[in-house]
Amino acid sequence: WYNDTKATTKLRGKLTFERIKTSNDWPKLKCKSVAVRHLLRYAEKLASDNNSGNAHDQRRLACCTILQRFYDTCDNNGRWLPQDELNELAEGARTFLGTYANLARESLIKKERTWELTAKFHLHVHLCEVQAKAFGNPRFFWTYADEDLQRVMKGVALGCHPLNLAPMVLYKWMLAKFDSDVS
Repeated sequence: WYNDTKATTKLRGKLTFERIKTSNDWPKLKCKSVAVRHLLRYAEKLASDNNSGNAHDQRRLACCTILQRFYDTCDNNGRWLPQDELNELAEGARTFLGTYANLARESLIKKERTWELTAKFHLHVHLCEVQAKAFGNPRFFWTYADEDLQRVMKGVALGCHPLNLAPMVLYKWMLAKFDSDVS
């Protein structure tokens, strides 16, 4: 697929089952977010090629298509998005969330852990409905570092007692961020 599309951003190594890690029995592809983002076109192709026309396959394809449209909109526009693009981003985010929630519901009914809803879905809707209107095109302010910070903060929070969680997380984060001697 990389050769056919002449993709410039590639996954390091091969896409194998060994790259799938489980977190609480939920599968997750182990690689950089930017590489996964660029695999979205491949996922969309696979979803299209394997679409039997049933509701599940249609939802899976819709999720890929909507996300790809989001990235295309961000990549093909300047700092300030036209109103019709802002409206499309907001509608797309809501549709994506609803469609993905239906996939998640299906997997829970089947007792399969295949479509996990996370807080990032809410953040995506907020990004498209509110922040894009206030700050412009998300590609100018949204970064993968923001998402990585969530992982770092979770690790910091796990090491804190619940009674003093907020001040200790802030304190530990400041130490880690501003004191290079602290690991």
